[in-house]
Amino acid sequence: KKKISKIKLEPKVVSECPKMTRKDKANALKKAGTGWAIKYGMAVFEEVGLCSWGARRADLLCLSFKEKLTLIEIKSCKADFIADLKYHEYRSYSHKMYFLLHDSEEKWLKGYYAHFRSLNIGVLLLDSKTGWVYTKIKCTNQPMKRSVRRNLIVRMAFKAADATKFKNRRVRVF
Repeated sequence: KKKISKIKLEPKVVSECPKMTRKDKANALKKAGTGWAIKYGMAVFEEVGLCSWGARRADLLCLSFKEKLTLIEIKSCKADFIADLKYHEYRSYSHKMYFLLHDSEEKWLKGYYAHFRSLNIGVLLLDSKTGWVYTKIKCTNQPMKRSVRRNLIVRMAFKAADATKFKNRRVRVF
């Protein structure tokens, strides 16, 4: 049985996905992934640096009320997936990790399913007919180092803050 999110992309956007540029397709997938995470009660942060100096960045990093982190890597096409050789290193930065792709990419992706299961990485697909995101391969919670989890939650808090040392610097009022 497919679990389907309630946030839906407009049918026009979804049906044109294969004809879109990689950037447009990635943005549509990001919007769909955000809807999927919101359905499960998570706060969503885009482009979060996983370690110092931005050496690794998560496309979507989601935080639940139970302090569980779910990382969603968006792949717009096969070339995008193959170019990302460090995805297996992202696994230690979250309790759960998923790849999100358009269902037109499923044909070549099937060859990687066994590999994903061995790494406990899930797969989410955006259905081109309905516009819903569904879970193709589930992943289970994986333990995470407390220091890594704390570091990421602090990074997410700074990213969401209205003013920090890094943005909206102080100004002289009088």
